[in-house]
This record gives sequence, structure tokens and C-alpha cells, in this order.
Amino acid sequence: MNALQIGLLGHYPPPYGGVATLLEQMQGSLNASGHDAIVYNLGHGQPVADRVVNLDRRSPVQLVASLERVFRTEPERIFHYVSASYRSFWLGAVVQALALVHRRSLVWSLVGGDFPRFLRTLSPLRRGVADWSLRRANAVIACNREIDEVIRQIVPDHKVHLLSNTFPLVTTGAGHLPPDVAEAASRFTPLLCTTASSSPEYALDSALEALAHLQEDHPNIGLVISLTTHGIRTDDEALEALIDRLGVRSRVHIGRALPNFLTLLERSDIFLRTPLVDGDSMSVREALALGTPTVASDTIFRPPGVSLFRKGDGLDLARAIRDVLADVGAPGARPTTQEAEDNLAKLETLYQAIVGT
Repeated sequence: MNALQIGLLGHYPPPYGGVATLLEQMQGSLNASGHDAIVYNLGHGQPVADRVVNLDRRSPVQLVASLERVFRTEPERIFHYVSASYRSFWLGAVVQALALVHRRSLVWSLVGGDFPRFLRTLSPLRRGVADWSLRRANAVIACNREIDEVIRQIVPDHKVHLLSNTFPLVTTGAGHLPPDVAEAASRFTPLLCTTASSSPEYALDSALEALAHLQEDHPNIGLVISLTTHGIRTDDEALEALIDRLGVRSRVHIGRALPNFLTLLERSDIFLRTPLVDGDSMSVREALALGTPTVASDTIFRPPGVSLFRKGDGLDLARAIRDVLADVGAPGARPTTQEAEDNLAKLETLYQAIVGT
């Protein structure tokens, strides 16, 4: 297979997790496979990293000007925009317009679980712009069947591809945890961990309620929460108040956007994923790849190997955690890397077909 020059457009760590982690894994996998994948970072973080170009985010006008310059001057043969759907979709529409103006090939990936609802809430004018943008793409990748079904109502079938958010895990958990997180991780037994925003849709209240239910049977149990940096102050304050109200302050440690979350995942006994709405969670995929037992809310899509609980139900989450703890020591259901390797091969084949090599 011929090596390609690929421009990946999206958020790159920091902050860590979600789309940023997906973009990091895509780049690492493609480059390890012999391609030249450059990330054009649309996020507010300004990392110093190999093959990462930080675009100007000082204002929307400057960001669009930076994007126009990329499409006009950079040599990449194909571009790939990774969207968390409802939050970054409209920037994707701008990216699509620039790709058309400069006659560049563009692939979209839609990875946010709330995308179908997002489309339903649009006014006729906005829906028309959304449909136009997606139809003009060379290909659109959906991360689960629900998104795939919605996209096929808009975009011709031959342009739509179903590809989950798992790629070969190039980065591993070999880094060091911040001292405060390392201390908490060594103190809690069993150690639970999660990553989320403090906003209500992430439903961290169910994780805290489960912890309160479990503390009598597991006196040393604890939860490390890696909070993303985009939460708002009132949600953070509500989370802190709930920790105190449930009496689990000594069992909870909160960090912000841990740079080595994979290290925490490897050290944890169970990973929790609690949102009320989800796409194909990158943190779930990472936990499965590392062999960490995973308990997640029963949203529309979860990959094989995940133990489910009723979303928003802390008591049922406690039940699921008990079930997993009871199975510790039993033969593991560690997933293989086959799906990740297949996804990389499918993505390479799609790129090659678009550029005609």
C-alpha cells in the first residue's frame, strides 16, 4: 500500500480524552503504518509534539484564516475532520467549504453520541446547511449504527462508512501519575477510576451514589475522577457538594485532565463510564485494550466486553461493580486487538480509494 500524506483536523491533547485521544491514536497508528499523518490542532491546548501544528485560536476569524492557509498551502493529499458532532459540527461545515474551494479531498468522522438528537433540533435553514456539508464530503464515517442510520438518510450509501473508535494502541500507560493521584491510587482498594466532565449529562452522581452504597462492604474502596477542563464552575461546585452530602469525601480524589490517564487505567481495578448519552467512548476502548474491567451505562452502543448498568441509576451501578469484583481472579475476557487492526486497514483502504492510488 502506498504511503499517503494525511492531514487530521481536530482537537489534540491537552485536554486528554475523547476526540483528542482518538485523534492521537489515529495519528500514531497511521504513522506506524508508514504514512505521514500531520495533526492540525483545533483545540485550545498548545502542545509541543511531533507532527502537530497548532492553529490560531485567538478568534474565530483567525482560526478560519489559519484553516484557509492550511488548505491552500499544505501538501497533504487527503484531509480528515474528526467531529464531536453537535459541538464542533459547524466548524466542520467551514472546513468542508474550504476543501471545496481549494479542491481538496475531505473525510468526516462523526463520533459524538448525541448527533442524531442534534440534527432533530435544527431549524430548516440550519438543517439544510448541515445536509449540504455532509453530502459534499468525499466520505463520512459514523462510529456506531445509530449515527450510521441517520447519515444514510442524508448522504449516498457509497460515501458512508461504519468504523468504531478503536485503533491500535500506539501510546501506552508507561508514564508517571502526578504525586497526588499516585498517592490516592495506592490508598484505594479496590481502585475505581473514571474520566468525565462535571456537567449533568456525564452523570457522575451515579458513580458517587454507587460508591456510597459500596463503602460498608469495601472499607478501603475509592474513586479517582479525571475531570476534563471544559466544565463550568457551577457544575464543579455541585459535584463537590454532592461528594460531601453522600459522605464519600475521603474516598474520592479529583484530578484535572491527567496527562497519563492510561497509567491510571492500568492501575485501576475497574473503569467506570457513566454518561447518559455516549457515542463510542475512547476511554472505554482504551480500558478494554488494556484489559481493565469496565462498567458503563447502557447507552445506545457499547462494545463487547463491557458490563452494563442502567444509566443514571447509582444502585444498579453498585450492583454491577459488585458483580465485577466477585469475578476478579476468574479467567479474563481480555479483548483482542483485531477490531483495532481491522479499522486501521479499512481507513487506509478508504483513503487510497479517495486519492485514486
